[in-house]
Amino acid sequence: MKTEWRIPFKHLPGGGFFLARETYLSDDGFGHRPLILPVTVTQARFRGEYEGAPWVCFPCAPEMMSVTNGPWGAWADPDNLACQQFWHTATLEAWPIGRGQDASGAYNDLIAVALDRAGLKWADVLVAPFWPPGRERKN
Repeated sequence: MKTEWRIPFKHLPGGGFFLARETYLSDDGFGHRPLILPVTVTQARFRGEYEGAPWVCFPCAPEMMSVTNGPWGAWADPDNLACQQFWHTATLEAWPIGRGQDASGAYNDLIAVALDRAGLKWADVLVAPFWPPGRERKN
């Protein structure tokens, strides 16, 4: 069973990021869910005017967002015009950026973008928790 997919994107170190299938344990058993790390989830700077939603999720570490000479740095530029240009370019080139009404929505939107680029569906990486037969949890 494949557990990670490389999502190419030229504006990141290494030329992309990874979408993974994370295994987790809960009271209901073992499950799988999609995961992207690192990410930066933050409120939109201009209330979503340029971003398209009040929350955004970028597929990179927070320090990438402050690089003034890098492609992501324009987002953090205090100049309105630079930020507007960043979003124009990001939209035109279909950069993998999640957008949502809240932080979780933005992260889930980035997951959906990555799944689409990998040719996957949510069902390919999301499995509800279960206990293997004969291994049910005993209280």
